[in-house]
Amino acid sequence: MNSLVFNLVFCFFAVIPAQSIPDPIVLTPADNRGPNPDKIQDFWLNLGRSFRFDPARDNHYHLFTRDNPTTSQPLVQGLTNLLSQSNYDGGKQTTIVIHGMAGSPDDHFNQVVIPAILQADDRNVITVDWSRGANPSPQVIQQAIDSARFVAGFINWLMSATGQNSNAFTIVGFSLGGLKARLVARHVQGQVSYMLGLDPLHQPSMPDTIRPDDAQYTETIRTAVGGMGDQPIAHADFYVNGGDNNPGCGTDFGCNHARAYLFYAESLTRGGFTGRQCPSLQNALTGNCFMPNTLRMGGLSPKTGARGLFYLATNANSPFSRG
Repeated sequence: MNSLVFNLVFCFFAVIPAQSIPDPIVLTPADNRGPNPDKIQDFWLNLGRSFRFDPARDNHYHLFTRDNPTTSQPLVQGLTNLLSQSNYDGGKQTTIVIHGMAGSPDDHFNQVVIPAILQADDRNVITVDWSRGANPSPQVIQQAIDSARFVAGFINWLMSATGQNSNAFTIVGFSLGGLKARLVARHVQGQVSYMLGLDPLHQPSMPDTIRPDDAQYTETIRTAVGGMGDQPIAHADFYVNGGDNNPGCGTDFGCNHARAYLFYAESLTRGGFTGRQCPSLQNALTGNCFMPNTLRMGGLSPKTGARGLFYLATNANSPFSRG
C-alpha cells in the first residue's frame, strides 16, 4: 500500500513542469542604422508560421538596473529567493517594457529604450520576452491578449513580494506591444500610474484597444498612422509630424514606425519635445494646430490631468527635438 501511494505521489509531481530560469540576455549598443526592416512588419501582411504558445511557460522577464545595465537578471514568478538575490529594489519605480510583433528582448527597441530609461532615472526596468508568441501568425493578437494576463499576474506577484503598489509602475509598449501594454495595465491590481503606447496597433475592426482609463495617465506617440491606425485613444495622443512620413523616413513604414521609440528615448535623455494642442484629429494629422495649450511628449513622469490631441514637428536626424 505504501509503495502504491509513493508511486502515485511520484507520478503526480513528475508531471508538474519544473520552473526553469531563462538565460540572461546581453544588450549590445543600438545600431545607429536603425532596426532591421524585416523585424518591423504589419501583422496582416505576414501570416508567418504559427506554433503553440503557452505564456505561463514562454513569457520571460529580464531585469536591468544601473548595477546591471547591459546583462539581465532573469526573474521567475514565484521564485522569491531569485528576486531577493537580484538587483530589484522595491523602493524604486519600475518600468515594464514590452516589445512588438516579431520583436525580441535584445532587439533594437530594447537596445534603445532600456539604456535611455536607466540614464534618465535610477529604477528597475523589466523587459518582457514574449518573442515566441510574437511570431507573425494569424494568432498573434490572441497570443498577445493571452500573454498580457500573465504579465499582469507577474506584476501582481512583484507587488505582493516587495510591498510595492501599482503607483510604482510604468508600462511602455511598442507596436502590438502598445496594445498589449493596455491589456497588462487593465489586469494589474490597482491602477498603474503611467501607460505609454509607442505607435500602438489600433484598427477600427478591433473590438478593444487602449482606453484613457487603462492607467492614471495614458499617452500615445503616433508615427505611422497609415499602418497602425490614427484614432485618438489615450488621455494625450501625440501626432508627430502629423503621425506619418517623418523627416528622414518618407513613406518607409519601418522607419516611421521605429521613430516612436527613438523619440521616446530622446524625450527621456534630452527632453524638448513640445506638442501644441489641436482642435480635431484632422488638424493633428495636417499640423494645423494653433491652440494655446502645449504639452511635453514622453518623459519619465505621467502628466496626470492632461488631455487632448497634440502636434509637433521634428528634425530628420538625432537630435530629433526642435525644443
